[in-house]
Amino acid sequence: MYNPDYMTAEEFDIVAREVLAPLYPLLARQILMDYGITFGECLDVGGGAGYLAIELAQRSGLNLTVLDIDPEAIEIAKRRIAEANLDDRIKTVVADAASIPFPDSSFALVVSRGSFPFWEDKVSGFREVHRVLKPGGIGYIGGGFGQMLPVAERARIVETLRKRVPGLNAGYIPRLELAKILHKAGIEDYAILRDAPPDLTCPCQIWVEIHKH
Repeated sequence: MYNPDYMTAEEFDIVAREVLAPLYPLLARQILMDYGITFGECLDVGGGAGYLAIELAQRSGLNLTVLDIDPEAIEIAKRRIAEANLDDRIKTVVADAASIPFPDSSFALVVSRGSFPFWEDKVSGFREVHRVLKPGGIGYIGGGFGQMLPVAERARIVETLRKRVPGLNAGYIPRLELAKILHKAGIEDYAILRDAPPDLTCPCQIWVEIHKH
């Protein structure tokens, strides 16, 4: 996901392909290893051009839905999904994170990378993520690079993003404020995590792990 106040969907797609490409396969691998959810339905909220969803589909038996508020981003996602020959496994939908158009308990896994800092209504967004999770499901919502990206590659990406992405940390939310948002959303079982090792010069590298009982 990108901040439309700073970049168009096409501009971010270029950044995703030229700068962020190394992190998507590693992040997908981490998510599948950490949570062991490899079949069923997965929702990528604010999924932009669909790169994380494509990597998850290629490494698992998951069926995925990419949701994004920007129709232009979804059109790009459709192209990328078709190029990967995954039209039968990945669907797309234009919608706001604050009003996810699916029934309760629809997804075993909900992921989001780089989106939530820019949700206009973060309380409703997190509440919706929790609502559409199945009991026993996991939400992994954040803005970082994950645990597997090598330190040198992480530093290279951060430095490049600073030069190419205006307002890189514009949506940063302090941990205490994030906890208040989750409390207002009625979410009790969660953990606030950071990438390891954390890059304190890039405070966007934070994740929320949500458990649904």
